[in-house]
Amino acid sequence: ADAPVWSMPADEAAATLAELGRLEAQVVELRLRTLARLDRDEVAAATAAPSTAAWYAAEAHTVLRAAHRDVRLARGLDEHELTREALAAGRVHVEQAQVVLAAMAALPPNLDPDLRDRAERHLLGEAEHHDPKALRILGRRILEVVAPDLADAQEAALLEKEERDAAAGTQ
Repeated sequence: ADAPVWSMPADEAAATLAELGRLEAQVVELRLRTLARLDRDEVAAATAAPSTAAWYAAEAHTVLRAAHRDVRLARGLDEHELTREALAAGRVHVEQAQVVLAAMAALPPNLDPDLRDRAERHLLGEAEHHDPKALRILGRRILEVVAPDLADAQEAALLEKEERDAAAGTQ
């Protein structure tokens, strides 16, 4: 904490910054993994809090909206081991992990587990080269990468639903 960064050469400062980013991801993963455990153990009920997020907001002295976001992220990481491991290793940062989890949640619920695994692995690999914004765009089209036939069928079903909704709105 007291390191004199002003005396570091630029290349050393850049390497330090990258390492600090990895360490930050590791600390956040541990915090969220602990939060997920407390959520599973129903800490809210044990403390008479209305929800895990409400309990966490009070405990961490943070706003409820941030606590809800952290609980959602903790639950998502609890369900997606590959993304949790990538965050724990510092290979992705929190914003990238959130994007991967959102893309996974948007996949059809009946999708084959092997395809889900391939999609998650693919997005985690892409996270090495893309920021969260670009990764979000890739995530929206991940089904086209892992299952093009299913993507076409899903797109057709979405268009059909939009047409029905539009027709119903004009009547």
